[in-house]
Amino acid sequence: MQVARAAGFPVPLVICYGGHPDTLHAPVSILMTRLPGKELGQAYETLSSEDKKSILQQFKGYMNVMRRWSNPWGGNRICPLLDTAIRSVRVLDHCAGPFESEEEFNEYLIRPSFGWYPDYWDFFTTALRFTREDFWWYNFVIGLGGGAYLAELDCERALNSLTSASYYW
Repeated sequence: MQVARAAGFPVPLVICYGGHPDTLHAPVSILMTRLPGKELGQAYETLSSEDKKSILQQFKGYMNVMRRWSNPWGGNRICPLLDTAIRSVRVLDHCAGPFESEEEFNEYLIRPSFGWYPDYWDFFTTALRFTREDFWWYNFVIGLGGGAYLAELDCERALNSLTSASYYW
């Protein structure tokens, strides 16, 4: 979290954390402060257009900062800063990686769900897309059939997944 805080991201303060190896559904617990405010998904409909634009600019700023970070190991390696496995209840077996490329990471996350029909793998690896070039919580969609949108993903949940191992920062 020190890295995220140094980059200007609003992050909670970690009070303590500990391991619980015998509890597979939650092998690590983290006690931290809460950030003030409401979740975007709960407050979005009540926001003014100006507030929505401001939030979009903040998200774009965070993304621009992260895109400028260089990989400490070179290449496209995906792992925590300690160069260990990613540990999260949101990944298969609660432990994943490290991964040498984004393709390897995506395959690890997506392939098990398509075991029922492996021929679709190449199609589904190119199906995720953003709409209107922004990161609003309702704009994460899965494109199937050349543009017919069949499912929406909650961006807030997706961003939580990306930052669930943030205590490694």
